[in-house]
Amino acid sequence: MDNDVEVVVYTKPDCMQCKSTTRWLDKNNIPYRSDDAGRAVEQLKAQGFSSVPVVMVNRGGDQIKAWSGYRPDQLKSLPALFKPSDNDAVLTEWYWTGGVPRFRIWKDNQGRVHNSDGAAFQQFYGNGKLYQEQHVNHGTVLDERVFYEDGNWREESYAYHRDGTLKEVRRTKNGVLDGARCVERYDKQGKAIYIESWSEGKMTYSGAPPVRKNRPPIPVRPRPVPTPGLGI
Repeated sequence: MDNDVEVVVYTKPDCMQCKSTTRWLDKNNIPYRSDDAGRAVEQLKAQGFSSVPVVMVNRGGDQIKAWSGYRPDQLKSLPALFKPSDNDAVLTEWYWTGGVPRFRIWKDNQGRVHNSDGAAFQQFYGNGKLYQEQHVNHGTVLDERVFYEDGNWREESYAYHRDGTLKEVRRTKNGVLDGARCVERYDKQGKAIYIESWSEGKMTYSGAPPVRKNRPPIPVRPRPVPTPGLGI
């Protein structure tokens, strides 16, 4: 979208203020892109920066603010930039948790959007009409749950790499892994590196099998050392 907000952090290795800045962003679920300040020295100097980290905030391709160093006063202004506009037709309700806006979407089987309070959940689920529920953070779908009229429900949950690319998808039926491709894992280039499927209670694999790290080696039993015979 033209009004998307992008946060770029220029860092260097072994920089404590850089680590404090990215730790604050991670803790408050602020999406950002990390870049190497060493490769952008001339660009940063041209804008008057001589120390790291340098944080640049862009909206629609235009820079709206920038600063250097670990600045909690500036960082605290970022969550408000991700608040949806009043014209957003999908996000009907937002609320704050720890200074971070989080969203929930409710849709009935006619596609109508409802807010996310508990009463609405009980009303539509009790009547067998709840069709879809999504939890969204800064426009990124975290999980999605679909209910059926027979009371069964399927759920998809999503995990992401730090740069925002999809990392893992898990699919369950009534809370249990079920169906083909019920677990998918991806690298940062979007390539599937692991697929897990269940069929009739039995698990099958497609693609890379699960890797067990730090597996203890198989013990080797030493052979007894032969004793020398006595001389005649």
